[in-house]
Amino acid sequence: MRIPNIFTAVADVMMGFVFMHQSFEPLGGLLFLCAATCCLYSAGMILNDVFDVEIDSVERPERPIPSGAVSLQFATILSYTLIFTGVGCAITSYFFFAEEKLLTSFEPAIIAILLVAAIFLYNKILKKTPVAPIAMGGCRFLNILLGMSLIGSANAGLIPAGLMIALGVGVFVAGFTWFARSEAKESDIKLLTFGFVVMVVGLLLIAGMPFYGLTLPATATKIWLLPFIIGAIGLSVVRLSLVAIADPTPRHVQMTIKQCILSLILINAALCFWVDPEQYQFAFVVLVLLFPAIMLGQWFKST
Repeated sequence: MRIPNIFTAVADVMMGFVFMHQSFEPLGGLLFLCAATCCLYSAGMILNDVFDVEIDSVERPERPIPSGAVSLQFATILSYTLIFTGVGCAITSYFFFAEEKLLTSFEPAIIAILLVAAIFLYNKILKKTPVAPIAMGGCRFLNILLGMSLIGSANAGLIPAGLMIALGVGVFVAGFTWFARSEAKESDIKLLTFGFVVMVVGLLLIAGMPFYGLTLPATATKIWLLPFIIGAIGLSVVRLSLVAIADPTPRHVQMTIKQCILSLILINAALCFWVDPEQYQFAFVVLVLLFPAIMLGQWFKST
């Protein structure tokens, strides 16, 4: 289930929610959206192994299903149970939102269903194709929109900026997915370089948010704060990426990917802080997610 990574999905939802509301209210809606993303992310990770069982039986027999530690039937039932539970949580979040909805396309249930479709599309059809990283970035894009889905007419003007933030994070995820395409063996330098460039583009899209002329939360007044923090976060990603490109062994590539995954929490915390620097508790709560992700990463693989 890649448990350490679940916290990055929760961070996406929290950031999207804070961007639209500049608060954690309605709290019930936020908690059910967080529960929804936990279920859907976990289901996607399980389906990754379910659909790969034949390949894993040959190439990675130590994986849970091929080794017999978990039956294929149990894994399949668990994944579908999590999917229905996740969509149910998304639907439930709607009832905590009193305002009139702006667009039916932004209702949590529809975003959750689109996310489920993207998960199946990636795992079943696109995973072995060259466009798989785009599909993975699309899943992250939709996950952020899930956090933004409880929106009323008062915040309608924030939708274009919200879509741009989701796009930037999605591009960053697509980049490190390309970077990880051959992480189990010595990687191709050209593919690593391409993935690195895409990651940088994603970070630049996020850092440039204050300068696109889009409607932003009234509390986001410190223009250079976001580029500065994203630049600081990006330095570690750039350093590890260049080391991996220079020596494309599995160890270096996997270290880079793990750093990129954890950086998602840092990026989301940075966006929360930029949205309202006076309400630093939003960024703090998101940042705290980093600790269970790191601690659980000692026992559970992130990639």
